[in-house]
Amino acid sequence: MNKGILSSITTGNYILFFISAILDRALKICAIFLWQNNTIQLRPWLFFSLEKNIGLAWGLGSTTSVYGQYFFSIIMLLALLFVARKAVLNWCKNVSIIGEIFILIGGTSNLLDRVFYGSVIDFIQIFIGNYRLSVFNLADVYIAIGLYILFRKTSYDSIY
Repeated sequence: MNKGILSSITTGNYILFFISAILDRALKICAIFLWQNNTIQLRPWLFFSLEKNIGLAWGLGSTTSVYGQYFFSIIMLLALLFVARKAVLNWCKNVSIIGEIFILIGGTSNLLDRVFYGSVIDFIQIFIGNYRLSVFNLADVYIAIGLYILFRKTSYDSIY
């Protein structure tokens, strides 16, 4: 593969990651200032509405004390440092780090929410009938995409 193609792929990835991070932050700002007291229905099953999550994913630990929230933040920071270290090591070995980058973008955004707002800003709500299936944000989607990529890469490497 010639260097020009590799450089353009890398540049394309940087642009994708930059746009992903900006889009997540912009939508969270919209949630804070525009959807705080409003619910926007995009589809019969999809709504945008602000919900502050002091716990972990899917609201786990949302009834914890302030110390529990600090604990979650420290665990999140340590996990991000672990993923960042793994990304640097893989990058030095010329191994793809797309999965790690998605996790870092999403995790960093959610950690920034905890630092600046005291909770993670969730706003995407999915319903099945009258049952709310989940509430999340784009950062959560990025983390899920990154985990999927890493699991696929790991399972592919272990098979071959």
